[in-house]
Amino acid sequence: FRPGNLTAEALDAGGGRLATDSVFTSGAAARIQLTIDVPSPHTGTGTALVADGEDVAMVRAELVDAAGYRVSPLDPSANLAVTFSILSGGGALLGIHSGSPYNEPDGFGPSCHAHRGLARAFVRSTEVRTGSSRERQLLRAIHLDAGHNGAVQIIGGDDAAHNVPPIVVQAIAPGLPNATVSIAVTSNQSCQTLSVAMGRCGGNEEKQKANS
Repeated sequence: FRPGNLTAEALDAGGGRLATDSVFTSGAAARIQLTIDVPSPHTGTGTALVADGEDVAMVRAELVDAAGYRVSPLDPSANLAVTFSILSGGGALLGIHSGSPYNEPDGFGPSCHAHRGLARAFVRSTEVRTGSSRERQLLRAIHLDAGHNGAVQIIGGDDAAHNVPPIVVQAIAPGLPNATVSIAVTSNQSCQTLSVAMGRCGGNEEKQKANS
């Protein structure tokens, strides 16, 4: 065995190159790379989490070496414990998981051991900023426990639906620098996952502004 790279090529009937893919020998984990699987245009799930108190984002944490390659499953650092937290914004950890097929405890805490250099956190919206100001006022009258003891908070006021702050997620692991990622948040209900899948995202914010 020699460290290096292995490249595969897909060729057409005439020998023309259609696609290539390479894998590289990686070193020990040097940092945590955080990306957003949901919502993401790459997964067809939109560009922002909807602030409706129910929408959920999926954050991916990869343990990568100094060159940015995910660590080898055979490297001990591929199984480091990763701990997630919410630094700011209207979100809370719903659960975490590494994708391990082996028997794992329920992932309701903030930490898990990465599996093959990978762990994920699920972040739920904890604020309601959707609908008109009047609709949110009625919700607050109905849900008397809103905003208390971890319950979803209903944000009032005409400006609540505009300039919604992002949710900032942090991940830490022993011996590695802390990493953060920002999840964009919107009050546009047409950007919920099903609406995105049906091509209906967008065009509703101006209507919401007019009704607020």
